[in-house]
Amino acid sequence: MSTIKDKINLFSSDNPEIHLFKEGIFIKMYNESAYLFTRYLKPYKVNIGKLKKSGEPYFHIGFPSELLKQKFALCTLTEVDDKYWIANSGDFDFSSDEYAAWKREAELKREERMQMSETIRQIEDRGDSWKSILREVSDFRLDAVTPIECVLFLSSIQKKIHGALSESTGI
Repeated sequence: MSTIKDKINLFSSDNPEIHLFKEGIFIKMYNESAYLFTRYLKPYKVNIGKLKKSGEPYFHIGFPSELLKQKFALCTLTEVDDKYWIANSGDFDFSSDEYAAWKREAELKREERMQMSETIRQIEDRGDSWKSILREVSDFRLDAVTPIECVLFLSSIQKKIHGALSESTGI
């Protein structure tokens, strides 16, 4: 297989099988094969890439190649060549609607991760770091303050996280 598009095109919904490809030290699965793996064998974090020529998104998962037989112990694993296998259990059922929902969920999770990364970057750009905020929380002595001081402290931490306070403001 030369391109990701070629690998994706091997899947047939009439005969749902998982197509696995050795890429470096990893085994990778794309689109429908990744969906079947996460649905029937093991939940995994789904990564999203873009095809070079078309810019079309594709979905992929992977794991170290030495785990191939372990991950597919309950399947029939057919070696096509030294870098390509097909796995089938006889129980794989493919639903276009469920696959579309799976892709939407993966895109939403990716967007959440990107938003969290952006929030972290913004905090770091302001000079606040997660470490300094965690240090403040860790150093705060609950046994030495009043309930109202606790509420005010929590409010100041939330404002720092959301960018409402400058670095010099504090309790």
